[in-house]
Amino acid sequence: MKKIFLFVVFSFAFCCFGQLYDKGLEVADLVFERAECPQFVELVFGNNSEIIKLYEKDINKVSKSDVKACYEISVNIDDFINMYYESGSNDIPETVMNYFLDQFYVQLFGSLINGSKNSYILALSSVLQGSSIFDSESLTDNKMYLYIFKNSYPILVSFRKGDDNAVLASAMFIFEDDLIKRLQDPEYQREFLNVSLEEYIEDGDFKSFFKSLEYVIKARGSVTEFAQKVNLNRRNLYELFKGEQKPQLDTVIKILKELGYSLKVA
Repeated sequence: MKKIFLFVVFSFAFCCFGQLYDKGLEVADLVFERAECPQFVELVFGNNSEIIKLYEKDINKVSKSDVKACYEISVNIDDFINMYYESGSNDIPETVMNYFLDQFYVQLFGSLINGSKNSYILALSSVLQGSSIFDSESLTDNKMYLYIFKNSYPILVSFRKGDDNAVLASAMFIFEDDLIKRLQDPEYQREFLNVSLEEYIEDGDFKSFFKSLEYVIKARGSVTEFAQKVNLNRRNLYELFKGEQKPQLDTVIKILKELGYSLKVA
């Protein structure tokens, strides 16, 4: 299960241009501004040679470059918690849980990804992060965007909704070159669907299984184009994803076949 951790916990889709996209780039610029200033890094870390070496080695990858793509990250909080805490969130006090959710969208998610590499990377990414506050009436839920640059490390920008339409945008580097490659890896997708199918056979929860299919379809591109390929109405496909419509077996087979998989009786 650990091998498909990234895919089980979060999915991604191309994000749309608009206010959030522009504001995300603005706060990402703050991260680049700090990263491109060696004096700032030396001032913070002083004589910590390991972090200074890490920074100097990656100096070109923390310098600003053009945006290649931007993805909206969707996180399954329950799955995320269960990965680390077997009993789930039921016995966590409500005030503590609320604080966790607030921090999750501010910096915790990015910190956990960077921290899985080593403590020096975590320290460097934490110091280089940037934030800003702006007003937005359109943001109804917390969101995260992952900006992919041509020659730089990706930057994760989280948008946390506050009171009176205030939005806190926080950004940090994700020190991993192949994050999107791993998410789009067919082997990850295959294992992810296998696990989802096994769970569907055990508990009969077709909603979860079709949500897994949605993740894989979105990882490969446009839902509209996929619907056309399998000769399904786009609206009907989304109804299946939301669990508003129970799928026919031939529909499941058609979708799996287009994804390059087959349904076999063992």
